[in-house]
Amino acid sequence: MGVSYDVHTHVGLDLGFYLSGWWPYACTAQELVGYLDRAGLDRAICFPFCLPSAFDPHAFAASRSLKLFPDRIPFDVEGEALIREIKQLGLADRLLPFAMFDPARCVPQQLTRLETLVGRIGGLKTQTTVLQSPISDLLDSASDFMTFAQRHDLPVLIHTAVHPDDHWAHAAECLDRLLGAPDPLPSRSTGLLRHCTSSRSNSSRLPISSSCTRSRPFDRGRSLPVGIRPPFFKLV
Repeated sequence: MGVSYDVHTHVGLDLGFYLSGWWPYACTAQELVGYLDRAGLDRAICFPFCLPSAFDPHAFAASRSLKLFPDRIPFDVEGEALIREIKQLGLADRLLPFAMFDPARCVPQQLTRLETLVGRIGGLKTQTTVLQSPISDLLDSASDFMTFAQRHDLPVLIHTAVHPDDHWAHAAECLDRLLGAPDPLPSRSTGLLRHCTSSRSNSSRLPISSSCTRSRPFDRGRSLPVGIRPPFFKLV
C-alpha cells in the first residue's frame, strides 16, 4: 500500500490571525503529527503560517494593512524555525517542510535566504491573498522564484481562490495569466493549485498539476498518492 500524504498543512504561529480572531492561528509539529495519526495518514507537507513575523500583526488585525518591520524581509526566520523544530522533535520521517515566499516584496533578499535552505526543504509555497501580493508577479518581477525552484528541482505550491473579490490569487487569473503566458511557469517546478474548484477546458495542457484534479509522484524519496485527501487546515 502506498504512502498517504496531507499536502497542505501549517506549522508555527500567526499573530495576525490570532489578533483578528481567526483560527487556526498556531500549530506545533508535534500536534500536526497527532492529527495525521488520528486521520490515518502517514506524512504531511508542511509550511509556515501565512502572515510572517516580519509584518506588524496589530496593523494587519486593525485594518488588514501589511507593514513590514524595519530591517526585516518576509519569512526571514520562519523557514529555518520550521526545519529546526522538525529536526529537534525527530519528525523528519513524518513531515516534509516547504519554505514560504512573498512574490511582491524583497525578492532578491528572500532568494538569498532560500539558498541557505536548499537541501533541507522539499519545495516552496506562497499564499498571496493574505500577503496581498499579485500572483501574476511570478511572470515578471518575481520570476526568479520559479527559476530558483526549477534550478533546484523544487515543486511550488500556489494558493488559489475562487472568491470574486480576491484580486491576488484568483484561480481564473492563475490559469489565464500564468499558464496562458507565452513562456509559462517552468514545467519542472510543479505548482499544486490549491482551493481550485472549477474545471477549465485547457486543463489537459497545464504545465503545472492541480491538486483538485491530479498529482504526480513526489520525487525526493517519497511519493504522493493519486488520490490526495483534503487538508486539515483551510486558511481562507
